[in-house]
Amino acid sequence: MNETTTSIEENAKIAKLTSDAIRQTGEKSVEEVRKAIEEIEQKTAVLRLEADNLIEQIRTHTGAFADRVSGFVDNCTSATKIFRNVGALWQDMPKGVVDFDMSEK
Repeated sequence: MNETTTSIEENAKIAKLTSDAIRQTGEKSVEEVRKAIEEIEQKTAVLRLEADNLIEQIRTHTGAFADRVSGFVDNCTSATKIFRNVGALWQDMPKGVVDFDMSEK
């Protein structure tokens, strides 16, 4: 029985060592996963900031472009009004007041 008791004790020690090793490996794995998650969260936060900055830049440039287009349209509208007014004046002008010679000289 002495050998059986020793064998059982040795098996118990081996089982405890194995259990401890598994627990330590598991704890190490959990810690590694936590670190990886923290790293991903940090990188995600940086990417969010960069994306927000890019979105703001796009909005700024788009707004500036929209302002330029609006100004251009306003200028075209003003130019069209001027041409219409000049055309109306030209049609209302009595003949001979302004005589343009369109022939080549």
